[in-house]
Amino acid sequence: MCAVESTKDELDSPRPTPPYVIILATALMCLPILAVCQFANVARVDDIDATLFAYYGKRMLAGQRLYVDLWDNKPPGIFWIDAISLFISGGKFWGIALVTTSAVAGTVVLFFLTARRLFGLPTAAIGTVMASLYVNFYHYHVGANRPSTFYVFCEIAVLYCYCRAFDGWNSSHRADGVQPLFGERYSARASWLFAAGVMAACAIGFRQTSISVAAAIVVHQAYLVATRVQRPAAMLRVAGLCTAGGVATALVVVVVLAATSDLKLAWHGAVASNLGYVTHSKQSNLFPREIFQLRDHVRWLGLPVILAVASVIYRIGWRVYMGKSDAVNRRLGGPPNVFALLVAWFPIAFYLALIGPHRAHHYYGIALAPLVMLATHGVWLLMRKDERVRVPRYSVVLAVLWFVYMAVPAGSEQFRNAMRAKFERFDDRSVDRWADTTAAILEHTSPTDQVHAMRYLPAVFWRTNRPQAQRYLLNTIIDQWHEASQPYVDEVIMSLKTDPPAAIIASKSDLRNMENPKMPITYRDLADWLRENYEPVEPESSGVWLLKE
Repeated sequence: MCAVESTKDELDSPRPTPPYVIILATALMCLPILAVCQFANVARVDDIDATLFAYYGKRMLAGQRLYVDLWDNKPPGIFWIDAISLFISGGKFWGIALVTTSAVAGTVVLFFLTARRLFGLPTAAIGTVMASLYVNFYHYHVGANRPSTFYVFCEIAVLYCYCRAFDGWNSSHRADGVQPLFGERYSARASWLFAAGVMAACAIGFRQTSISVAAAIVVHQAYLVATRVQRPAAMLRVAGLCTAGGVATALVVVVVLAATSDLKLAWHGAVASNLGYVTHSKQSNLFPREIFQLRDHVRWLGLPVILAVASVIYRIGWRVYMGKSDAVNRRLGGPPNVFALLVAWFPIAFYLALIGPHRAHHYYGIALAPLVMLATHGVWLLMRKDERVRVPRYSVVLAVLWFVYMAVPAGSEQFRNAMRAKFERFDDRSVDRWADTTAAILEHTSPTDQVHAMRYLPAVFWRTNRPQAQRYLLNTIIDQWHEASQPYVDEVIMSLKTDPPAAIIASKSDLRNMENPKMPITYRDLADWLRENYEPVEPESSGVWLLKE
């Protein structure tokens, strides 16, 4: 029997960490971060749009039709998701919390799987911890009952499916140096590209401008052809399969809308009405001149911003001064020249955020995932020289400590947001802004009585579950179209007079606005008609007017 002697280097060198240990450690670090972030996002009470989506979902379960009885300028995805969530929970909000939390968990898992395919397991672990904190940051509404929660999930899913289509990229190599995208496993790769198209269409179903990752894939494919890494025919096959998935999904959406709504009104709500944002210069600008609220973004997102910027500078410098491309980890199964994909994804998403209306924080939600993925590329640049070293270098240890230091302010901000949400929702000392209005509606109307609000009050409608008397939310229409919204105002006024609702919510300031000649639109004699046909209830602070007998 022959004994095998080990060398001194083998005895002194520690064994590499098993993958399951890294995955378990990543999960243990992500779970408390996600718990804090998700509690802050779900328990918040200041997000009135989230309450509108929940209310619409509840009314759809009661038989009202989207865009016909319940009008909004968003695609149907968020309303359908909320209806399904409330159906699961019997109309309780915990169903929405369950589904949004599941979407957040799915986003983090897909981020990890994609990053592992692109950069390897250790880098993916660090990148996923960053994604858990920064992608679900409170001020950007990702994780709340918002379209952003779901279109971020869909966009990450698109990227993952696209990367899976490149499995076995190096399995065959042509004599001319050109790698074919499709080989022996054509059907498997085709299915992943078809799935990428499906998820891209789903992303648009939650927000019309959620096209950043699809546009980045187009840029990446063009880059592969231009650099002779891929033949034009392969690019056309990729485009055809992705388009087929998107078209198939769109057809399903059209069929469902035709069966449950009105296609003409759905087109007006989800597409035509949004042109008001683009055509009115005060709302949206296709050529933005500044990054609004820049100081807040840098303060919250300092770590991924620095890593992403450093990554771009380094890679451009490498390309310019070294005269060659440093391709990223083809052996892991990701697409070649992945940096071209990432460096296109973030600017496109960032531009789509800048042209959003109202210059609101949450419009940047679409840019968070590409920012963190690009930052993860920066982490890979730090760690890649240590691939064959079993003991981390000092530079890597120092970098990880710096990451923790930079993430502390963001983590502290998330914890404060969670504590504020806890106080506003669960503490007896918190002030319920709409308590009087809700109580008055519940006391003086029945569940079948229609109610109209002159202001944007989805929280009151959600709590009372009274049907809207009008499908149009005038505040939304006026905010988009300004003077051009007058026909919609006239339609609402005529409908109110023809079929008066049981109650109208109008405060003293609402009445003043209706009688203000400087308003961009005119309410005609609506204020006088209201006073003649309705009487206020106590307390007057509720703003509730009841129809006279």
